[in-house]
Amino acid sequence: MEPGATETTWWSLRALRFPASACLGYLVPQFSEWEAQQGGLSTDGPTSHALHYLFEAGIERPGAAALNLSGSRTSRGDAAETKDPASPRDKASGTVPEITASIGSDKAETTLWTQLEAIREASRNRSVGLLTSLAPVDRSALQRLAWRGLPDTLRAMAWKMLLDYCPMQPSRLLKSVGRKREQYWQAVADLGLVSGPRLDGRLSSEDWVRKRQIDLDVPRTAPECPLFHTSAIQDTMTRILHLWSVRHPASGYVQGLNDILVPLVYVFYADHAPEQFQLDRTLVPEQAEPLLRDAEADAYWCLCALLDALQDQYVFAQPGIQRRVQYLERLMQRIDAPLCAHLAEQNVAFMQFAFRWMNCLLVREFPLPVTLRLWDAYLSERGTFAAFHVYVCAALLVRFSAELQQRQFPELVLFLQNLPTRDWTEQDISLLLSQAYLWKAVFADARRL
Repeated sequence: MEPGATETTWWSLRALRFPASACLGYLVPQFSEWEAQQGGLSTDGPTSHALHYLFEAGIERPGAAALNLSGSRTSRGDAAETKDPASPRDKASGTVPEITASIGSDKAETTLWTQLEAIREASRNRSVGLLTSLAPVDRSALQRLAWRGLPDTLRAMAWKMLLDYCPMQPSRLLKSVGRKREQYWQAVADLGLVSGPRLDGRLSSEDWVRKRQIDLDVPRTAPECPLFHTSAIQDTMTRILHLWSVRHPASGYVQGLNDILVPLVYVFYADHAPEQFQLDRTLVPEQAEPLLRDAEADAYWCLCALLDALQDQYVFAQPGIQRRVQYLERLMQRIDAPLCAHLAEQNVAFMQFAFRWMNCLLVREFPLPVTLRLWDAYLSERGTFAAFHVYVCAALLVRFSAELQQRQFPELVLFLQNLPTRDWTEQDISLLLSQAYLWKAVFADARRL
């Protein structure tokens, strides 16, 4: 099991506000049951590794845990507690050296947040001198901290860096980003999109077909968020999506791209005018609109970077989605065979519900604040987040497995298409991410999706 799995899970659980024993009470039984089905607990298995690092890091042990780290398992009726393994804990500090060395300290975290805040303020004030004096951002440290969840005030800057839109070297930021923003608005002008929906006849017949579909989809985006039904936001999304479709003719516009754009638009707009951007706002004040030109260009370029890893999901026949849904089904057959059997018995194909999960990256399944937390983790997995997304979908199915197995068709399909996740919090998604990461570590071939 790769070291990053236990390290990342430790941080995810540590960041939660409810007792870690509750997290382990949910995670460990599923992993231990799965290992038992494979022939018994292994000293190199996910349960043993997770328990070893989590307990030694100072997280309390769940009561009456029915397993130990030697690979044996006690019966459920045995009331005896398992004994703690020999502890590598540093007696003086009470910490585990191998963990703290690899993931850094709270002081290092505070230093990085302070650095990002300084970069953010200097870029907003266009202070070249201050940006030149700041040290480069450590990408690996930023990825680790993004996994745990980013502060609202720093999310925009962190996302831009994780997507390689903003350089890690602050001295290059203004020139690099300024050039990209100019290129965006020049391209928009060349297509006649500057005035929003009133185009000037420079679109081809094919472009008009795309434009009509975008015009249909944008007003239906994020129906629970009044902010996305303001004319300013809708004009912005229309320009971004149309330009992207024109510049990527192999893909064009595909339904679902409007949903993927939502987190980027909201985060970048809120960063430029935080006092004007609440999700329940039904009007964007005119005085805020000039501030949004830069945010719009930023959202476009970050969308391009994000979709670079997902191009095969949006070309003809969408082979990327087909492949990932098939992998999800094979994965679930290994980790929850009873659920797969029930779905097959009810003639429910994975494509009926998982297509939307892959196509929209679960944006429609969660409230926007929870989606932002999910995307913090996705962007920290920049190179492999498409593969990691499959494991998040698997964890979501496992989370509702018992309820799904009690339902018959068509209630089963309706439940899968409308999961009861609209009241989820960041704690819920953090737990889901921890489980997904452990599954990813167990099945090492995830990178070959």
